[in-house]
Amino acid sequence: MAWAAAFLIIEGPFFVAIFTSFTAANIPLNIIGSEINRGTMELLLAAPIRLRTLVLAMFTASLSFAVASWAVLSFVTLVLSFFTLWGMGISQLMPEPTYWESAFLLPLSLAILAGLLSVLLLLLFPSLARFRTGMLVTQNPVILIAASPAVFSFLVITLRPDVSPVRVASFAIVGSLILSGLLVLVAPLLVRGETLLHEE
Repeated sequence: MAWAAAFLIIEGPFFVAIFTSFTAANIPLNIIGSEINRGTMELLLAAPIRLRTLVLAMFTASLSFAVASWAVLSFVTLVLSFFTLWGMGISQLMPEPTYWESAFLLPLSLAILAGLLSVLLLLLFPSLARFRTGMLVTQNPVILIAASPAVFSFLVITLRPDVSPVRVASFAIVGSLILSGLLVLVAPLLVRGETLLHEE
């Protein structure tokens, strides 16, 4: 029982990060991908708004979805895990408060990055939306690429037990936030309306 509890504490946040990343990447794939597949992207581009504003609006929506998925999944897993351990009286396995900060921030930061990557990939390569056949299609390259940072972080702590999970989480949090900021700045410069219209 103690081993299972320790496993839950160490790898739990990384599991949540994977689930939130897949969810955050899948939502833009379903929404934006459906617009591309229906051929209605031209209507959005014909609206009296700049392409930059449209891209940032999609990023903002993706951010909202990422936060929502993080809030739900984190509550269901991390919070319930905490109270489960507390109720079992396994106080010696309770991590430091700094660990719980990382445990909550890790899934959030990686989910934000996954959502932004999903939006950008769909806008740069609209043909990737053709792979969409339903909810949570993990075979789609968009989801696989967008969720890869979370999967990589999980593999690091699994294959390298000598590496501190808190340290891995810290690197992942900082790295994902930096990459997310860069995506917001660079994406409007990379997306071209001609590419989206050509795919129509």
